[in-house]
Amino acid sequence: MQSSRIRINIYRSIEWIAYKAATRAIVASQQDQRFIINRYGYSPRKTSILPNYIDTDAFKPLHTKKQKNRIIFVGRLNLQKNIFNLITAIAKTDFALDVYGQGELKEKLRRHAENLGARVNFLGVVPNSELPQLLNTYSYYILPSHFEGMPKTLLEAMACGCICIGTDVSGINEVIESGVNGFLAGGTDAESLYHAISEAVVGNHALVARQAALTIQARFSLEAIVESDLAVYQQVA
Repeated sequence: MQSSRIRINIYRSIEWIAYKAATRAIVASQQDQRFIINRYGYSPRKTSILPNYIDTDAFKPLHTKKQKNRIIFVGRLNLQKNIFNLITAIAKTDFALDVYGQGELKEKLRRHAENLGARVNFLGVVPNSELPQLLNTYSYYILPSHFEGMPKTLLEAMACGCICIGTDVSGINEVIESGVNGFLAGGTDAESLYHAISEAVVGNHALVARQAALTIQARFSLEAIVESDLAVYQQVA
């Protein structure tokens, strides 16, 4: 325990020196930017945000048949992702939840779903190359996390034209504008998630799905990120 604290302090000291010496810091999200400003006193004027980019040639809307009454989640099965509350919310709906991913909580989550009578399918890990086709078979995607950096699976789902539901936390709310290109839950609790799911699945939200794909094309495609990257280099030069 003592050795771990010593290592952490050494790493933080190295980071502090690096940021003090850096001409510019490039981070992936507003949350990352706030972190280095608050922890290291780094100047906001010396930071640039370059988010993850998506291969929009691969991740794009396809004309495929959509599965009915199903929501997809893709990610690690850990506490950060808040899947216990998601399963509790799903149990109150007529939807099934298809979970793609692995993690230390898998068996506990499976038992939680069984105890509630929730329809949850744990489908393991899918290769990234198969994700575009898979995502296009779903109308709805959900990311109920307690916190995020810049969640790539959310960007990929939006790029495929899924109607995306997320929690109103840093990282997610930097991408989703509720009611415009997706839906945000008011909290991370099960009741908030249930209401967000209900809002997303009632009515025709074709425009929301279209706007989701357009958002990724405009802000998170390789072309968009390259332009931002070049602008940063020009500023530094």
